[in-house]
Amino acid sequence: MKDESNENTLGYQIVDQEGIECLSPRLVMELLKVSRAEVYNIFNSKGFPSFRLGEKKLRVTKADFKLWLQEQKIGA
Repeated sequence: MKDESNENTLGYQIVDQEGIECLSPRLVMELLKVSRAEVYNIFNSKGFPSFRLGEKKLRVTKADFKLWLQEQKIGA
């Protein structure tokens, strides 16, 4: 299994394993322009497709995040 780490233009790490990009809470916080508390509420909410790496690290795949974001649109 290939494991590469890249940094995007914001300087946050995106993990790429065989083409799967995972976003951290910190990156989602920057993308949505919300507080740290709010992003953790989102990551821990019932409908959000996050997962844990080990005991503490929360992640969401980029594809799942985009789909979730589309579903949040009013009138969607």
